[in-house]
Amino acid sequence: MLVFAEVAATMPAKLTQAMQDNTPEPPEVMFQHDAREPRQSVPPRLAPGSLRSTMLGVLVLAAMVSNAAEFSVKSPDGKLTAILRDGAQMTFSVKADGKPLLDNCRIGMNTSQGTLGRDCIGKLSKEFSKEQVVENKFGIRRHICDQFNQIEVTCGTFTVLVRAYDEAVAYRFVSQFEAGKALLVFDETLSLPLPDDTPIVAHYVNRDSTSFESTFTRDTIAGLKSHHSATMPFIVRKDGFTLLLAESDVHHYPQMRMVYPKDAHDGARAYFAKYPKALKLPNRAVSITHEADGTEKFISKTTGSRAFPWRAFIVARNDAALADNETIFKLATPCALPDTSWISAGPCAWHLFYALVEDTDFPVGMNEKTARYYVDYASANRLPYVLIDAGWLTSNPNSSCYFYTPDMDEAFVKNRRALDVEKVAAYAHSKGVKLMLWLPVRTFIKCGNAQVLDTIKRWGIDGLKVDFFDRDDQTAIELCENIARESAERKLVINFHGCPNPAGLNRTYPNALNFEGVLGGEYNYCGSKDKVITPSHNVDVVFTRMLLGPMDYTPGFLLNRTPDQYSKHMTIRTAMGTRAHQVAMFVLYHAPLQMLSSAPSEYKKYPDILKFVSGVPTTWDDTKVLCGEMGQYVMIARRKGDHWYVGALTNWDSRKLTVDFSGFLDATKEYSAVIIRDGPNADKFPQNYCSETRRVSATNKMSVDVRKGGGFAVKLSPVGKQ
Repeated sequence: MLVFAEVAATMPAKLTQAMQDNTPEPPEVMFQHDAREPRQSVPPRLAPGSLRSTMLGVLVLAAMVSNAAEFSVKSPDGKLTAILRDGAQMTFSVKADGKPLLDNCRIGMNTSQGTLGRDCIGKLSKEFSKEQVVENKFGIRRHICDQFNQIEVTCGTFTVLVRAYDEAVAYRFVSQFEAGKALLVFDETLSLPLPDDTPIVAHYVNRDSTSFESTFTRDTIAGLKSHHSATMPFIVRKDGFTLLLAESDVHHYPQMRMVYPKDAHDGARAYFAKYPKALKLPNRAVSITHEADGTEKFISKTTGSRAFPWRAFIVARNDAALADNETIFKLATPCALPDTSWISAGPCAWHLFYALVEDTDFPVGMNEKTARYYVDYASANRLPYVLIDAGWLTSNPNSSCYFYTPDMDEAFVKNRRALDVEKVAAYAHSKGVKLMLWLPVRTFIKCGNAQVLDTIKRWGIDGLKVDFFDRDDQTAIELCENIARESAERKLVINFHGCPNPAGLNRTYPNALNFEGVLGGEYNYCGSKDKVITPSHNVDVVFTRMLLGPMDYTPGFLLNRTPDQYSKHMTIRTAMGTRAHQVAMFVLYHAPLQMLSSAPSEYKKYPDILKFVSGVPTTWDDTKVLCGEMGQYVMIARRKGDHWYVGALTNWDSRKLTVDFSGFLDATKEYSAVIIRDGPNADKFPQNYCSETRRVSATNKMSVDVRKGGGFAVKLSPVGKQ
């Protein structure tokens, strides 16, 4: 049985201080407070269920607002405004270019020590501006401009922080209840008072327990009623703007979703999984994932004095702006590690497809020779990592889940393995390659974090792919964070799979290099038939999931098909769209630990592609989004040192995309451009591609014909520095 310790005892002091560190810096600008003194008395609270219709709800809310004081803060460029109103019901509003995007969203919390956001009188306690440069060695740009204005409104036992960036606004609650006494959060309120026909883009899931792997559905607010919930990000289209709702700095708290109950009439609202009473493995043939064994009446058990997660509203005037947004990283708690010099990123040889290897003189399998083959392949192509995926611990050829056996946790504890990973690790290190292992999170739950991580470290392993969380309640979020922190103490990197989105955890613990939480490449060959990876979906994720942090999609499939040629097959692992489409993902998809997802023997057939994808950086110094539209197409340029890369994807529509090099190349240099693009016959034969080299400069433009489901990738190197 997993026992969850009191949060007040487990939250590192340095982390809690960083979460609440909002040191004021002058000058005080772009703030407004309408106190409307003398204040009128606050109207009485409404009984539960008293909002019988949308009209009555609007009237009641209007009455509340009329008795409320207003506190507002503008973005540094003055174009966005966040407005907080107190009174009988605290509300939060967002304006863009003076137009209301969200008006009077009800916000608050119901806790065991009191309510936050009800019957409250606020006082402006602090207002300040900050401009700083934040370094991110593992992101889409090395140096991030972090500029915002912020106000803090105190309401007795709690404070609300309201922050405005040029591209987003956000708020968070900070409670000041008794610190030594446990605080139970029964629920948190965040409503979106939008008409039912408001267009949305939603990541729907069908239950509390989920792998967070769905397509992004175009729908309306009313469509939420037909689904269990939608996880972050939640996207609203309104008045020519795109408003993306997300969260950051989620510690010791469940992640947020959106719902619209079938019997409700007042719009979408926040939803949180309840705190589990205990965890259990389902009674079925393959029981790899823990589920809640009963739930409490509360969503969080925490400490009385703390900062709660940021609720962020990213505002974009066009879709391209969404593809270049780092709000979630900026809102997160800064790095908690005293030293990050030992953390390294890079492309990774993925051992999962070993059964498809064709070019060996020995039987391939879960054996030492095959593992050494992968190490040699990584070393020869300068891939810093090899990941040995599921099956190294126990294999069960008679199960639909080949890596699962009922005694797999016992096998780990007793060092009874299908593969001698200690020998493989030693061989990898002799070749300058680091070794990672897959492990289900159930082993951590059964054996404890310390035992698992100490064993992995003793074996000489450099990192873990931790899989099958499939929950986002508080205990799952705590487990993610604890694994990241305790792994860092042992200098181990982590790739989280079957997990909730990072929500800023990658900033606090940068050894957590990758997070899945996306319908990625593995669904090309497995999963239900309704979950199909299309080129349109591949474009979508650049504008949606990737805003939340690093994304382990697993790109690079070289067996490419048109829709009528494609079928899911475990042993013939194909992907819809063109080969150049798959190559472009290495530039577009941000994953510090980027998988090469086809078998090594498949890549070796195409040395130009292997050279290209193995050389694409996985962390960047700069990023420029050149153009794009969600679900349609995208083109992005990224820089590492003196080298620029350009990647582009399209949906099933062919199109001509033009790269204007004047927007990013150094005008004093000439560049050698290595290009991998769709071949002339790629519409019918998606594996058809062209590879070429040109000389270009900042004065040039390059037009590329992108075929159906296609794309292209370019590496630009100053002449003489190829």
